[in-house]
Amino acid sequence: MFKQGSPEWHAFRQTGIGASNASVILGISPYMTPYQLYCEKLGLIPGQKDNAAMKRGRDLEPIALLKYQDMKEKSFSPQVIVSKEYDWMFASLDGLSFDGKECVEVKCSDNLYNQCLNGIIPQIYQAQMTHQMLVLGIQVIDYFCFDGTNCCLLEYHLDPSFAAKIIEAEKEFYQCMVTKIPPPLQEKDYRIRDDDEYLDIECKILELDMQIKTLTQLKEIQRQKLIKMSNDEPCRGKYFKLNKIVSCGRIKYESIPELATVNVDAYRGDPIISYRMDRI
Repeated sequence: MFKQGSPEWHAFRQTGIGASNASVILGISPYMTPYQLYCEKLGLIPGQKDNAAMKRGRDLEPIALLKYQDMKEKSFSPQVIVSKEYDWMFASLDGLSFDGKECVEVKCSDNLYNQCLNGIIPQIYQAQMTHQMLVLGIQVIDYFCFDGTNCCLLEYHLDPSFAAKIIEAEKEFYQCMVTKIPPPLQEKDYRIRDDDEYLDIECKILELDMQIKTLTQLKEIQRQKLIKMSNDEPCRGKYFKLNKIVSCGRIKYESIPELATVNVDAYRGDPIISYRMDRI
């Protein structure tokens, strides 16, 4: 479909959810949060650049794939595949067999190679390969580690419960992309502010909040006195009119059968932006 690494491939990645996004969306990636991924997908922040370890891994991948092919005695090639079930779900594969039934995820890292020797596959890569298997509709994928000299191969089998969890999380994340409503923040999404001016304003707001709370409580006490004195009759004093207001209840749109199959998101207006301050 696209050549991996091409401008067209990079543009395509922004429109959907790839295998490397799975662990981020689940909130188990140490490298990125769901909110950061959301911002990257929408072009609000630049994409992450390769570090030295990532560059070394990419440089070694073609060599590792050749060694894997020699081991399997079969040809595999990098491919970009889109899910037949979900058009937003795709996978950029390190190696796929000609018949599309066998796939390999290649990792070129000394640390991952050593873990592989002990039968360990980190959870972030379990999520990545589960996503790949869901896209391909297969039940097993090879996990191939290469440290530049030595190789280690493990089979990873589909865990249906983990797969269901990934699909649900990715559906929710894709809705965030469509509606432009960001996912919940994690603690590391917050910028820590310890400068005096910022903290001083926080203190002033806190003091005002306490005053407002006290005055609001006092106001409500007096308001309830007027309501009791009105005996449910409209009253007019010198400063206020007091009326008993009866409003229609909220429409339960989820209970309307005709709307059960309607995608109401298509009728939403632009996102409403506001700011909320929560006490820590």
